[in-house]
Amino acid sequence: VAMPDGSIVLMGGYDGGVKNDVWRIMPAGSSDQNPSHTYTMPGTYSVALQAFNAGGYNSTRKTGYIQVSSAGWDGTTCTVITTPGTYRMLGDIQGTPGITCIEIRSSDVTFEGNGHTLNGTLDNLGMRVSASPAVISNVSVRNLTISNWDSGIDYENVTGGAIDNTTVLFSETMGVTLGTSSSVVLTNVNASLNWVGIGVIEGSDYNTLTHVTASRNDAVGLWFYAARNNEVKSGTFDQNNGPGVSLDGQSNNNTLSGNTANFNSHGIFIEANGNGFPSSYPVGPSNNNTIVGNIARNNTESGLYLVESANNNRITGNTFTNNRIGVHFNATAGSISGNIISNNNASSNNYHGILFSNATGNTLTANNVTANGNNGIFLFNKSRGNFLSDNIAALNGIDGFVVKTSRCNN
Repeated sequence: VAMPDGSIVLMGGYDGGVKNDVWRIMPAGSSDQNPSHTYTMPGTYSVALQAFNAGGYNSTRKTGYIQVSSAGWDGTTCTVITTPGTYRMLGDIQGTPGITCIEIRSSDVTFEGNGHTLNGTLDNLGMRVSASPAVISNVSVRNLTISNWDSGIDYENVTGGAIDNTTVLFSETMGVTLGTSSSVVLTNVNASLNWVGIGVIEGSDYNTLTHVTASRNDAVGLWFYAARNNEVKSGTFDQNNGPGVSLDGQSNNNTLSGNTANFNSHGIFIEANGNGFPSSYPVGPSNNNTIVGNIARNNTESGLYLVESANNNRITGNTFTNNRIGVHFNATAGSISGNIISNNNASSNNYHGILFSNATGNTLTANNVTANGNNGIFLFNKSRGNFLSDNIAALNGIDGFVVKTSRCNN
């Protein structure tokens, strides 16, 4: 009997006695007492059974009991995916030295890890999503752990899609990389104990990272390089040997909001030069970023550090406490100017609340810079033309405001 939802109810199993089993298989079935069906489309299917005998009947239903991956892959070995569809891991996979384990070269792919682990041998890539130089779109990776690869997940020339509920650990280079990729959404991603946790690099624009964790990495938690118009919110970037978050090499118009960056070298780090990263993208100042409502505490250097050249950034409503320096602007190779620093708490730092060196034309308003070990606000080394108003600088170890070898500040 064909049902309205497309499933088949089968009356079968009669053996000459009082017995009649009813199978219902999505979306079709067989008339055998032990039915079989070959599924031609990937998906999740349910099955139900009613069994009858002289004593009555009983029934059971298994929702989502049958999971079908795209044809041509058994779900337990490394593979190359070249056609759209849903691909499901059916067990943990141990990688083979020298090869990328999962390669996705097609658009419109969902890779479902089902909570399994892709384990490597500290070389090559765990997963590569790319048909470079062609652009592919709408590739999503979910519910997966990737461990012990040179690089965990690498999206290159991808637009759209998502990485969700995925953990990447013990990568020799980057845990998760978005390279020249746009409009990818990362949610509940944990990229820890790698060299770099998450890298958003080389023209990766308009990506969204929400509730991601990048902690205890050897270098940087979250690294932007030549990346623009990205948004990071409610993330955790703690206990990295380098910065918690770094905006580097012309990373412009990004927004960081509601994140924590604690117990790193620097909490949030904005610079120009790229630290020698080999790239065709030129280095340059990181400008017009919005840093709002973040917490950066207990960092060994600064809560927020702008170095070399960084201009017209808006820094408001953040907490920079219990660091060596709360906020440090240090124009060593260019200009640090036009930045707005307002309504931040830069208190209880070991040395200074806010320190400017050769920084010009910035605005500091309504900041709380109290109870720092040395000075509340310290302008020195040719810091000129900065505007200060309504800041609270009390109970500091030396002075509230200090201006040294600097002039024309208001």
